[in-house]
Amino acid sequence: MPEPVSALAATTAIIGAASATIGTANTVNTYAHNGGGFSLTSAGINYPHEITDEHFVGARSELHGRVVIKFHAEGGYWNDDIAIGMGGFVSANNDPIVVYPSSSNPTVPANRFANLHFFQTGTSDVLSVGHLDVTITPYERVIEPAWNPQFVFHVGGRFDPTGPGDTNYSFTMYVDTYGNVAVADASSSQAHIDLDGDHIRVWLDSREALLGF
Repeated sequence: MPEPVSALAATTAIIGAASATIGTANTVNTYAHNGGGFSLTSAGINYPHEITDEHFVGARSELHGRVVIKFHAEGGYWNDDIAIGMGGFVSANNDPIVVYPSSSNPTVPANRFANLHFFQTGTSDVLSVGHLDVTITPYERVIEPAWNPQFVFHVGGRFDPTGPGDTNYSFTMYVDTYGNVAVADASSSQAHIDLDGDHIRVWLDSREALLGF
């Protein structure tokens, strides 16, 4: 657990961005779903681990479960669509960096924070024949700079839609303190993985799989 900020150390100060140091993220909000042909195992994060939630500075911007990953299989007579949402809150703050200078972590920003979790959305299909397996695993490390941190998740599993096509896939998902997502290191023998507007898209054309494209 992070060390509580004592009453003596609870005074804040503004520091320059160059003086700020990145904190670490700890794993929270584990979630498991298995049913309707869809299996999701995920863990969220709380950041920064070095500062307790009650000492975050600034208003919380609630995420309200927006879609961040969409799995889509395109078929000749059917489509499969599964969506994963992200909930929690972020700082969404571009103000000068605020710290607790007398605390044990005097250069970790208190006004750059996030609490994130992932889940299946209510708009997802039931895969009565096909199967989708998703595992979302957070990393403790956070990507700099401290004034605009990004959280790192490994996403991987197997996508076997109703028709032709069956592939393992993996990618790295980045999330910032505004709730924006990015994707890198995508790998799959059949699925296409890219950023589509405000979410990551994993899509498979079963007609391509049938023809061996």
